[in-house]
Amino acid sequence: AIKEFDYGEVNVVSYPSLASRVLPPILGGFLKTRPGLRIELSSRNSWLLVETMATQGLDVGFGMFAPDRPGVRFEKLCSMRAVCVLPPDHPLAAREVIHAGDLHGVRFVGMVDEDRAQLQIDQVFAENGSERNIVIKVQLTEACCSFVASGVGVSIVDPLSTEGFGRNELIVRPFRPVVDFNIWVVTPSFRQPSLATQALIDHVRLHLPAKLAEMARSIGD
Repeated sequence: AIKEFDYGEVNVVSYPSLASRVLPPILGGFLKTRPGLRIELSSRNSWLLVETMATQGLDVGFGMFAPDRPGVRFEKLCSMRAVCVLPPDHPLAAREVIHAGDLHGVRFVGMVDEDRAQLQIDQVFAENGSERNIVIKVQLTEACCSFVASGVGVSIVDPLSTEGFGRNELIVRPFRPVVDFNIWVVTPSFRQPSLATQALIDHVRLHLPAKLAEMARSIGD
């Protein structure tokens, strides 16, 4: 069992939208052939994820932030393009691509200032001279999508956050200029990953980019 990485426990931490909507089927496939292995999965925003990994000795994390933090190492897993999400009845929903300038003065659901991905988005709008009408700020991108689906405004999120919303709830469009978000494998630097942890990382590395490619094709980006 040890030789086949089929025994023990792997403690995983991930940022929320990945942990709740996308990782479950991927990790479920990993566990299907490993009945002696157990996974403990928790979620943190990408900043807290790094701190948790550095201080609590977890096995592996999947985050969107790679700061210079002692005790933690980062390896890029894949990238994904930000998308614009809109209510189905929004005037801009008929467009194939949403540009930053299209959202000038438009009611917008933003992320709280502590979110690092939000800084990238803010910079793009500033560089394009487009001023959004930010009516609410939330902590989770899934919450952004829920508020958009409720008709509060539009938002810019990572595509994984849109998983699980139907077309009658949320319209997803490519956004320009391109904003790329990286997903990082986060591991403690004071020890090497166990065989089971490395097998899990390899499994996610195989299946997560495929999921993102599938979503990009459906969005038309």
